[in-house]
Amino acid sequence: MTQFGKVDLPDLDGLRRKIDETIESAYRRIQQVEHSTAELREKRARDAERLSDKQIEAMKAGILARERTPEWQVVMERIAKGDFSWRHVIASYFAGTMDPDVKAAFNSLATVPPLTPEQREQIKADLNKAEAQEAEAAQQAEESAPPYGGAGQPRYGTGGTAPRRPGPDDWDDDFDQINFLR
Repeated sequence: MTQFGKVDLPDLDGLRRKIDETIESAYRRIQQVEHSTAELREKRARDAERLSDKQIEAMKAGILARERTPEWQVVMERIAKGDFSWRHVIASYFAGTMDPDVKAAFNSLATVPPLTPEQREQIKADLNKAEAQEAEAAQQAEESAPPYGGAGQPRYGTGGTAPRRPGPDDWDDDFDQINFLR
């Protein structure tokens, strides 16, 4: 400290250096946190993109099984209008990129009682039943489909998901009409 008359004055230059160092340290920490937050958001967004249809259906069922809040009613009306899908709603929740209405809807879940164990078991049972029905329908469709290129498919066009194998009548041997060098 410097003495000026009978008053002790602090070392102002030393205090300024300490303040500058503290500010610089805080700024570096803020940058580190922002960088870590950005990495976490990117990871959550990638994870959200990989959600399976079954996971989306399970979350949707869990939401629909709870008491309907006015905020969820708004979101469900927007889904019905086609503004976004259930996949978008749930993926945006995990990615942290929610629409304000979706954010309000998820926040509103804190105001309603959680699912009971019985409700959770019913949701699991319903999802498993739906999955089994889909698998059975796919198996029946596969069994009843004609063999690849079979008589059940039209002569021209695919007639379904499997392309038709070209036959000898499909080949055009008259290449004289086409000049490839033009």
